[in-house]
Amino acid sequence: MKKSFISVTTFFLVFLSGSFVSGQVEKTQVPVSPFSKGDFWFNTGNNFWFDHDNIKFPDNQGHENSFGLNYNMLYFPADHIGVGLDVATNRDNTKYDMYTSLSSSTMLYLDGLYGSKLNKNANIYVKAGLGLGGERSKDGSTSNENTYNDFGANLEIGAPYSLCNNSSIYFTPRLGYEYTHSSGNNYTDKSSGIYLRTGFIASLPCSAYAHNCDEFDEYSENEYVQGSNFIGGFSTFGFGMGNDKSTYPGESGYQGYTSKSSYSNLTLDVQYFRYIFNNFAIGTTLDLYSSMNKDKDNQSKQSQFNWNFSPQVEANLPVKGSFHNTYGFLEAGIGNSNYKTVSGSFTSTTKDGLSDMSLGVGYNLFFTRSYAFTPYVDYRWNMIKDQSTKATTNVNGVEAGFTLHHFFTF
Repeated sequence: MKKSFISVTTFFLVFLSGSFVSGQVEKTQVPVSPFSKGDFWFNTGNNFWFDHDNIKFPDNQGHENSFGLNYNMLYFPADHIGVGLDVATNRDNTKYDMYTSLSSSTMLYLDGLYGSKLNKNANIYVKAGLGLGGERSKDGSTSNENTYNDFGANLEIGAPYSLCNNSSIYFTPRLGYEYTHSSGNNYTDKSSGIYLRTGFIASLPCSAYAHNCDEFDEYSENEYVQGSNFIGGFSTFGFGMGNDKSTYPGESGYQGYTSKSSYSNLTLDVQYFRYIFNNFAIGTTLDLYSSMNKDKDNQSKQSQFNWNFSPQVEANLPVKGSFHNTYGFLEAGIGNSNYKTVSGSFTSTTKDGLSDMSLGVGYNLFFTRSYAFTPYVDYRWNMIKDQSTKATTNVNGVEAGFTLHHFFTF
């Protein structure tokens, strides 16, 4: 399995390297380095989403509302030195016939970075962050409410690599260490570990961004012609591992405990599209996720493996002007989800088949050459089928949000 992940990542790098050499030299204003004074540096995986889902189980039904925001940006007030914010927040509200629950969390990091060029394409940086936040959960069936105060710290070394001499997007492997501390309601949880992640970073001066409506239209010219391509900003590969310690001192007759566990996880997300005709693109999204959690006291462990493959077609309105950036899309996907728990001689396995379809519209707002801020809204149908009992869970509802798209040719 590890060889397949490496081969996919290697292919993706070679493929994109050729694409930027051919398509972006004359189109994108780029800084001398990704750490130049006045540059804005952002993670292309920044996104926001909102879901309203109607859920129907074989013996129950209800609905769920959720939203989330992940946003990271740095500004360089001087050469080599960047400061910025990293925000992650989400909220989930679920209500079934006899049960309600509410959960939310917010974390805000203040980041500082020092970076330097190694040669015309390779760079290196060190980034540190300190964060504060909180969590809240409420079980409506028992009226129990828990609140937690969170603290986090991380240290990261990254190596942004420009895929050609004049590209403003950088493929960025990152090696880091992270620590989180959560406490509240006589409960404490400490987690620490290392991670290896890859993704795409864009670094551009203020002059490269659109400052009026005419530039928004200008930047989108010739992006939807046959042979043009784009990738989703969340395309990434990641691996993490570490340890977790939870402590509850006990109260009101409840016995206290200390639990120690180790964890590991692996993630691969790829989204790629190509215009096979003017205004008509085909593409796919591939998601893979694997995780394992092992209790160090009783040697029990839980593992999970999910995959989802979702072909999609997109069509832009065949008109001139701003409305040309409007597109409709149709997506249909299949996948599988496996859960396994082992405790002593006891083993429990759950396997679910996944299928989904969505129909929606979006709009590419080009805030600079080759980069689009893309709001979207769609209606989605999902079915989850237990492969042993054949029981099905049906989910349908409205989804909206924004993501980032990077366009290129090769």
